[in-house]
Amino acid sequence: MAERAQWLIWSEGHRAWWKPGRSGYTNSIREAGRYTLAEAREIEAKANQYLPEGEIHEVILVDLLTPQEEFCRRQRSPARRYGRTGET
Repeated sequence: MAERAQWLIWSEGHRAWWKPGRSGYTNSIREAGRYTLAEAREIEAKANQYLPEGEIHEVILVDLLTPQEEFCRRQRSPARRYGRTGET
């Protein structure tokens, strides 16, 4: 069974959601791209690779279907308002 594209990606640097196909950013959650967990983790790793240790991560992954908070790293992040993160 193929992995569902149920993850949103928030960029702290752009203060916006990643659009579909990694093609820019949007302030609208409705226009945000949906990614598989593998795609989202790859994007997160690349976006955060040059950050100093302990610095707030640029990208936050948001799982649309799971109520746990695993990746959310800022209290004021839209991720906390619009979805919850986690992995089953």
